[in-house]
Formats: sequence, C-alpha cells, structure tokens
Amino acid sequence: MESVTFLTEPLLSEEFVQYRFTVPLESSLSESFHVRVASPAISPSVQTSLLALGIEPVSGGSWFPPLRHSRDEIPSYVWSWTRDAALRLNGRRLERLLEKTPGARLNLSQTTACPNDIWYIQGRPLGPTLRTIGPSLRPALRWGVRALGPGAAFLDEYHLHAAASRTRAIYTHSASLQAWLREHRFPVEGVVPGYLYPFNFAPTTATPARDFILAYLGKETHLACLRELARTGLPIKVFGMKSRGWIGGGRIEAERSNIELLGAVSHDELRELYSNALFTAFPFTEEPFGLIPIESMACGTPVLTYGKQGPGETVLDGETGWLVTSSAEFVRRAQRVHAEGYPAAWREACIRQANQFRVEVAANRWTKILRNVLDRPEAPKSGPLFPGRPMPGGGRRPIVEGAH
Repeated sequence: MESVTFLTEPLLSEEFVQYRFTVPLESSLSESFHVRVASPAISPSVQTSLLALGIEPVSGGSWFPPLRHSRDEIPSYVWSWTRDAALRLNGRRLERLLEKTPGARLNLSQTTACPNDIWYIQGRPLGPTLRTIGPSLRPALRWGVRALGPGAAFLDEYHLHAAASRTRAIYTHSASLQAWLREHRFPVEGVVPGYLYPFNFAPTTATPARDFILAYLGKETHLACLRELARTGLPIKVFGMKSRGWIGGGRIEAERSNIELLGAVSHDELRELYSNALFTAFPFTEEPFGLIPIESMACGTPVLTYGKQGPGETVLDGETGWLVTSSAEFVRRAQRVHAEGYPAAWREACIRQANQFRVEVAANRWTKILRNVLDRPEAPKSGPLFPGRPMPGGGRRPIVEGAH
C-alpha cells in the first residue's frame, strides 16, 4: 500500500485541536494509504491512540512544556514555533527521521518547515493576524503585542519563506486565503475546504425553541460588535472559554438580564444550544475558515456573520444566514431577524450546506491530490523545491508592513 506522511503540530493530548482536526482526516485516508503522522513531539498516550487507528506515529521526541490541563495547547504551539522559526529545530529533526520514508508528504503544520510535497496553509502569518485580533485582546496582552509583535511577525515571515522553499505545492482551505497568499506572491495551487469535526453535529430536536441568540466569544471575536448587540436587550447566550463574565478584559454588566454567559460548554451542550437558537451570531476579526458557522448550520440554525474571509464563503446569504459588512448592519439585521424570523425551510438548507464540509468530502479531495503526487516521478525531497516569494529585503513589499 502506498504511504502518506502527515506533518502536524505537537500532539501531546487527544484534547488538542490539532489532534481533533488532523486525526479524523488521517483515519479516513488510512483506508486507502498507509498513513504515518510525524510531529516534533507525540505523547505516549497519543501514540497509543494513533496505533489503535492504524496510523503510524513518528515523534521527534523534543521537550515541550508540561501541560497544565488536557487542552493546554497554546504553550506547546508557541514553543514549537519558537524552536523552528529561530533555530529550525523541528524541521531538521523530522527531516532526519523521515529521510528514507517512501510516499507523499503533506505538511499540516504552521510551525515546522520540513521538505514535503504539499503544504496546507490554514491561516495568515503572525503580523497581519496580530493587527486584526489585537484590539480584542486584554490590555496587558495588547501591550505585549505592541512590544514584541513586530519582531515576532518579522521572524514569522522568514519562517513562512523557509516552509514555502521546502514544498512543491501549496494548498489552503479557503478561496479568500488563497487570494491573499497569491497577492503576496505565493502561487497557491488549489483550495481544499476544511471540514467539520467531530462528526455528530446535528439537530437535537425537531421542534427548536428559537427563543435566544447564540454567540461565541474567543480571540477572533469582534468585541465592539458583540457589545453593541448585547446593548439591544435581545436575549443572548454567549459560550466560549473566555466568555464567563468577561468580554475583552471588561466585565459585562451583571445586571443585564438578557445576557447569559456560559463559559466553556461540553459538546452535547453545544449541540443543544445550536439546535435551539434562533440564529448564531458570529462577528469576527480574523477567521480564514471558521468552524462555528458550519457547526451551527449542521444543527439546522442559520448564521449572522460578516461577508468576508472563510465565513463569507461557507454561509449562503439569504439561504443559510445573513452576510453583512459592518457592525452597525450586523446589529440592525439581528434586531430584524428577532422581530420577523425566517422561513422554516432554512433549517434543511443549513444542514445541506454543512454537509458539504464533512470529513468524507475532504478525504475524497485529498485522495485525488495525493494520488497525483504519488503517480508522478519521484524527486529528492530537499530544498529549495518551491521558490515562493523573495525574502524580505529583496526589494519587494514585505508581508509585515513596516518591518523594515
């Protein structure tokens, strides 16, 4: 059986988003390929889980900060990026481990620059991302971004080029991200949309209550819009690890009877919330793809969001939700929908649209792409393989404006 190697972020817990995102795809593809997963570090428990699924783990064995809890993913991600952006430790280690492995290589990692056939980019570089999400951070974090952000963003751009120079083709998960990368002279070969995980997002009731608006609060939330929505008096339930009592470092008024802050919720609780909400409000600052709208639609509930980036591609305006261009329009539309409702047929339309983003759909697309890679003559996996865009300082506009 032909083999495919996936490069991923550190896999230290089955609760990591990286595990929950990559493993369903890898498991689906293991029916057609011998699949191995290579990472700077894979914990023993995750290695056991992968082997049980018929996936071969390849761990770089690197040291990473101990987990404070099972979902403590950000410190390991930051440490992984630091190791590779500054010293290329991840890439060199995995390059040695994978030197003689056959088959195709698909890099799903944003923190490891290692020779591969395909690099699947899932977000913009650090500089542009920090500029858009910065206003939603707590004051202390905003100061940190101002102090350290330019240097980190400049280093991230170098790392971006290091990764691009070691791949033969670039794919991404949204047309808007593809356009942005091409604008910055990275010729993206194609788009393979992301997928819904876990698989069982579906309506929990045939008679939804539709008596509240559901909103998510995270680092990508457009806080100013969410605050304006809260002030309308509309009934809103807010979920997300950052939501319990806090919005952008400022405590939301406890006396507002129309706001219920739920904090982190279980998967089953989230399905109930999606299924019974009138609609899901998703104002965001930076969202290259966005799972919240797809989860909501899978549960039969339309989405109010901005008509840009990933959500602007997955939500169908006037069929499975509403796409707006400003926070003022967002609030007006929310009030109108609360007053007037929407056709009952939208429920099934939402489910149909969400079904376009099942893991099986993504696996079929990746199977065709990987077959093409495996069918062509083998070439040595050593850089530079892909010229990408000239490094900063080469006389062209950098990604990190003002970095020079």
